[in-house]
Amino acid sequence: MVMKRNFTLIELVLVIAIVVILAAAMVPIVREAREGARVSEILRLSDTLKLACQQYYTDTGTYAVESSPAPPSNPLVHGLAGDDGKAGWNGPYINNFISSDDNPYNLAIVVGRVKAPIEFDIDVNGTVERTLGNCLQISGVPDSAVKKINDQFDSHLGDSNWENTGRVEYMGSNIVNIYLIGR
Repeated sequence: MVMKRNFTLIELVLVIAIVVILAAAMVPIVREAREGARVSEILRLSDTLKLACQQYYTDTGTYAVESSPAPPSNPLVHGLAGDDGKAGWNGPYINNFISSDDNPYNLAIVVGRVKAPIEFDIDVNGTVERTLGNCLQISGVPDSAVKKINDQFDSHLGDSNWENTGRVEYMGSNIVNIYLIGR
């Protein structure tokens, strides 16, 4: 007769401890992958909106406004997805009105005209360029993700004063602005 051997309590505790340790080791890796995916989504969105803003400007000669907090029924803040009444409008330039669902952090997202206090030191000479154009403002972006976004756009500028120079401006309070187009 074959004797059936059961696990002892110590063996079970040891197996559970090993599983917990492995799970704890995986948490930072999963968190990093998730943040990387969110950053990639922001980069994809900025590319899409940059092309839409360029086409809107080509057609109308003005810079677009598109805002997620505003209702789709307000054409004044939905120039990319709906006719905002500007002469030459030949859109829609994006398929749907932007919404907080387009922001990987599920908060407000705005395509706005560049004006104070959202100004950019594009050429990193220490002087803010008083330029016209469009920028993408995304709310809810954690500091660590802002740095990664900045590195994608402005890695050639180095790390000194990265929050205030180049195409990415960190406004604090988890708000990031990305310069899309302008002159």
